[in-house]
Amino acid sequence: MTDLRRRFSLCIWISALVFSAWIVFAHTRIFTDLTGFLPTTPDRTQQLLLDQLRDGPASRLILLAIEGGTPHQLADASHALTEALRQDKRLAFAHNGELDALEVEKDILTRYRYLLSPAVSAEHFQAPALEKSLQKSAELLQSSAGALLKPLIPLDPTGEVPRIAALWTPTSTIKMQEGVWFSADSKRALLIAQTNASGMDAVQQQEIISSLQQHFLAVQKTLPTAKEGAMHLLMSGTPVFAAESRQIIERDSWRLSLVAAGLVLAVLLVVYRSLSMTMLAFVPVAAGLLIGVAVVSLTFGGVHGITLAFGATLIGEAVDYPNYAFLHAARGEAVKNALQRIGPTLRLAVMTTVLSSTALLFSSFSGLAQLGLLSLTGVAVAGITTHFILPILAGANVTARKIEMLPFRLVPGNSLRHTVLPLLLLALAGIAWQHDKVWDDDLGSLSPVSEQAKQLDQQLRSQLGAPDIRHILMTSGKDTEQALRNSELLQDDLQQLVKDGVIGGFDMAARYLPSQQLQRQRQAALPDAASLQTQLQQALAGSAFREDAFLPFLHDVQAGRQQALLRMEDLRGSSIGLKVQSLLLHDSQGAVALITLNGVADSERLKAAVARLQAKGITAIDLKDDTSHLINGYRKQSLILSGLGILLIALLLLLSLRSIRDTARVLYPVLTGTVICVALTVLHGEKLTLFHLVALLLVIGIGLNYALFFNRHEHSAEDTRRNHLSLLVCSLTTFLSFGTLMLSRIPVLHAIGQTVALGSLLCLICAFLLAKRNP
Repeated sequence: MTDLRRRFSLCIWISALVFSAWIVFAHTRIFTDLTGFLPTTPDRTQQLLLDQLRDGPASRLILLAIEGGTPHQLADASHALTEALRQDKRLAFAHNGELDALEVEKDILTRYRYLLSPAVSAEHFQAPALEKSLQKSAELLQSSAGALLKPLIPLDPTGEVPRIAALWTPTSTIKMQEGVWFSADSKRALLIAQTNASGMDAVQQQEIISSLQQHFLAVQKTLPTAKEGAMHLLMSGTPVFAAESRQIIERDSWRLSLVAAGLVLAVLLVVYRSLSMTMLAFVPVAAGLLIGVAVVSLTFGGVHGITLAFGATLIGEAVDYPNYAFLHAARGEAVKNALQRIGPTLRLAVMTTVLSSTALLFSSFSGLAQLGLLSLTGVAVAGITTHFILPILAGANVTARKIEMLPFRLVPGNSLRHTVLPLLLLALAGIAWQHDKVWDDDLGSLSPVSEQAKQLDQQLRSQLGAPDIRHILMTSGKDTEQALRNSELLQDDLQQLVKDGVIGGFDMAARYLPSQQLQRQRQAALPDAASLQTQLQQALAGSAFREDAFLPFLHDVQAGRQQALLRMEDLRGSSIGLKVQSLLLHDSQGAVALITLNGVADSERLKAAVARLQAKGITAIDLKDDTSHLINGYRKQSLILSGLGILLIALLLLLSLRSIRDTARVLYPVLTGTVICVALTVLHGEKLTLFHLVALLLVIGIGLNYALFFNRHEHSAEDTRRNHLSLLVCSLTTFLSFGTLMLSRIPVLHAIGQTVALGSLLCLICAFLLAKRNP
């Protein structure tokens, strides 16, 4: 390469690094939302499924509990904390059951009670029904709640307000004590809060969670009866999980990258005995990682934290290429001379690894596509940097102090080669035996959230009667009115499921905003003034109430006959409006009314009931099962793409090596090592996820490098021993860098680390046993 070409190549390379650094550090958005690692799909139901995972009503709900004090102390803390949360603009609402704080909601409920109450009918205002209502009112006045209800009875003797309020209150073991929600055992004061941000917006959720903790600490200091540190704030819900996941992903991303780099650095320092040579070995890795992250950012509009952590794997894979170049050079030999000797093998190793990642690149599963693009770009850039840039950067004496070769001789292709085929057959038999336990399509298995946190979520969700985050029903229409009417047709059936114990309760937008048609029906059922006066007089006969006691009631019924129907605009600025917005969605095809469930006791009976109701236009979304089916479909697609990738690799090897036998000698040990790795993983009781598939493709790419170099024709025994040294060093750095991922609490990274560390080692052993002999 002439001086001009060297300078031009170096200039282009540096320009690419500078531009990539500008993209990465100035314009790259790092996100940790696990659903951002999921596929996008044009199917409406599946898109709604993903939308619910990201931004559904249940996904933005934070469940809170205060414990560690007397009921009076807990109630005081609940009042103070709820008041503080209502001032936080990042929260859509906060509620602890106290009625005095819901002035806007009480006004809406009172003003529109005859349009909202399901009891309104012509018979409801006849004398017999009114007489029963009056008797119930008289009994309530004699109860402990009489003082509270006394102002309401003249306005609402038929009990519409408490009836509607009961519908709007979650069905659970929750109880009112000292004016706020408590758990059944009075040990916890309960609250709920809903965030404005998506439940999966981990950055904002982490800020909100930190703010909640600060609010609680401030509340504790203001309560004279509370002992400092005695009370504890418990939090759960999707936003809390998102914040916790972000912390774990960020911490693991940096920690594992540093550990992997440190271990590889230590190995190379021992081998090269030179800091400058060791630093040069990291140049292709750094270039590949920097440009790879920039390309992912430009392609996807950001980089997922898991993808960034996955970049640590490039340390173990891409550092192999400069190692092959350095370790094949004799002591004191120029790196460019070694690269000329091993150039064809190295180029083929880079190309096969790139092809193994290409299968991921074309996946519709966005998470796999990100990983594939990062791996493909990083490996390609590292290979190009090693071939064109490293000889320019490496001086003539850079290899002067390195270990020359192995102090002993390895003999590939020994008698143990005959054990490979039986091991392969045993591995295939083991996989076939466990064929129904091979794959895990549960999205929950990807979450780094602890089991303790999940158990707390189940407890609080049960105590508060919060929506079940797994089961959602939906019905749609061409517009809001039709969607509401369709959901109203299901109320009786859903109420029957509650009576049968299949579900604990349900919630829908139509409870808070009935369809215009239903509101008109209820309005038409309201009697005129004369008729109502007559029926009321008959009902009052023999009653303890005065005849003029219910003039406000007569007035409000007549006003209800003329009032404008309740619309979405009337609910704005209230928690009711926020709830309706979260349960009533719109897309290009019309409106979708969601029905959230709580206390699902029997999933199978629920599925059977939904199947019977399909004629009424209901669709069930089971977030667990449906995401599993979704991931299952993308797994099958990824397997097909992986198979095509292996075929392309085989074709490339055949064209390059020009021998079916040599191609088989390279592919056979790699595929054997990969199959044995799968068998050991499955027989160990661990199911494979989509990200194990990512790891297996990495295993194939790394294993092909080993097989290609083991089968290189060397001209002397010294060259063979240098080749074997390079393979041992590369396999050790790969094992260490991927082995660090096994320490991760993130299931995705743990799976990749464990699989690649084991699989690459097995591929190395198989390639050694099956390699042809050199001098």
